[in-house]
Amino acid sequence: MKKFAVLLIVILGLCFLFSRHVAAQQKSAEPRLGGAQVTVPWEEFKDIFERLRGAEVAPEPPVDFSVARAAYVGRVEGTAAKFDVTMRASILKPKGWVLVPIASAKLAIDSITVDGKSTDIVTRDGWHSLVFNAAGAHEIKFAVKSPWNPRKTRS
Repeated sequence: MKKFAVLLIVILGLCFLFSRHVAAQQKSAEPRLGGAQVTVPWEEFKDIFERLRGAEVAPEPPVDFSVARAAYVGRVEGTAAKFDVTMRASILKPKGWVLVPIASAKLAIDSITVDGKSTDIVTRDGWHSLVFNAAGAHEIKFAVKSPWNPRKTRS
């Protein structure tokens, strides 16, 4: 029985020493870099820094723009229907170009302003559109006309 107790003590001692050896090996697995330096691009560093500060990065909006309101005032002038349109569009996309369709390309645009200044339009995919490159709200005013025939009905 004494031999068994001595053998058990020796085995437990070896297990204890072996576990300390393994733990020491795991700690030394990290390289010793001394005065090493790391170069990181600014955008990546800023992202890492913001995460470390606990600031959450705002999620991308589900759409590039929204129209908060729009008012249409129409009248008949001779053989054309004319509409004066005032709308407020919010560009939600924080960076990059946004194309905002404002009227069917079947309509003729007489005049257009964005935030009180005249601007250009782009016609693409059957729509007259405005191009924006920054987030924010904009007041859009334009006049459109279309041929009008009271005898012809659309179905």
